[in-house]
Amino acid sequence: MVWAAAIVAVIVGAFVIGWVLVVAVTGGPPEWDDSSLVCTQPATVTYESGSSYSVFVRTPTLSMSLSQGPRRAVVGRAGGEYGVFLDLLSTSADGPVVCHWEADAVEIVEPNGVSHRVPATEFTGGR
Repeated sequence: MVWAAAIVAVIVGAFVIGWVLVVAVTGGPPEWDDSSLVCTQPATVTYESGSSYSVFVRTPTLSMSLSQGPRRAVVGRAGGEYGVFLDLLSTSADGPVVCHWEADAVEIVEPNGVSHRVPATEFTGGR
């Protein structure tokens, strides 16, 4: 029983030291850049909620892996902080993301041709 507690203490201590080193080296914990607006719902498309929706793309400022972390598209209302999140396969160097709005969904097309269809019922219901 004492050995188990000692092992847990060592593991927790190593995690804390590792996290402190990450914060010391990078200046803070991993965060997301501010959202960048990609497209806004056109006036010709309306939803029952009466709200206006947009697609934002968010990119991590720091990735804990050797490769760049995933960009994420967010379909929602509040500046890209709330809504439906989708991991994107392309990078910003590949080109812009394009949106196609319809009465029942929004289609997000990556520059590499990968398409994501998000039903309106997923992003119009609120939290």
